[in-house]
Amino acid sequence: MSITDGSFTVGGIPFADWFNTQIVGRTDFAFPIDGDQFKIVFDHVSDLWAPDLSIEQFVAFFCIFLNETGGSFRPIAEMGGPKYCFETSVGGVPGRKLSYNEGPLNRLAGDQLVERGIIEESLRAAWNGKVWPSASADVYAAARECDFFKFRGHGLIQTTWWKNYVAQVDPLLAAAGLPSCDEMTTEQLDQAILSTPSVYLGMVKAFFQKMPLAFAAVDQRNWAPVGMHVSGSSIYGKGIYTRRCSLLFAEMQKAGVA
Repeated sequence: MSITDGSFTVGGIPFADWFNTQIVGRTDFAFPIDGDQFKIVFDHVSDLWAPDLSIEQFVAFFCIFLNETGGSFRPIAEMGGPKYCFETSVGGVPGRKLSYNEGPLNRLAGDQLVERGIIEESLRAAWNGKVWPSASADVYAAARECDFFKFRGHGLIQTTWWKNYVAQVDPLLAAAGLPSCDEMTTEQLDQAILSTPSVYLGMVKAFFQKMPLAFAAVDQRNWAPVGMHVSGSSIYGKGIYTRRCSLLFAEMQKAGVA
């Protein structure tokens, strides 16, 4: 049995209905999924990976998206605003996260703002740093167009960094008849990614193509490498991700997939 679109059934009912009534509420599965958006995602499996998915591949993707989107299965843009993306502190505690104002994966905001004539040379160093400078409304608006914010996480698995967008997202935008990332404003790029399935699913495919051995392992029901590659954490990969995949696969097999 392989999955070619989102209309397949488990236990004789559509997957989303089966999942929401039979799986939600069990250990590690706290929230239901959006059935309509689930179907949009898996009606485009060719954009996501291949013309059909094995049950194991489906489970691997499903449990990643479940975690990353909170069950909505909608592509999202990373929250927090420009200051959050610029700095390394959370709640005033420094070093709690990574600043996106970091080269060479992104171009530094100070360099970009000087080149665009937005700030004076004397402010370059501050805007090339990782502590949010005070900013006028005009400078704040311009900063939103810099790499640290424009290329924050987007999609179903939160693709990040300008160099990754150039390599992975620009070809998808071109195939969809859209301008490149650098040719669009931050708002236009957000909209293009979040509303175009071939783009946000293609972003997943581009990421997974970089870890062929990890993804191949799921067909042996070894889920941990995928979870680790996506999250960066072996604790997640070997823990809740593996538990979710193992339980979901077993219950689908028991109920019957058609």
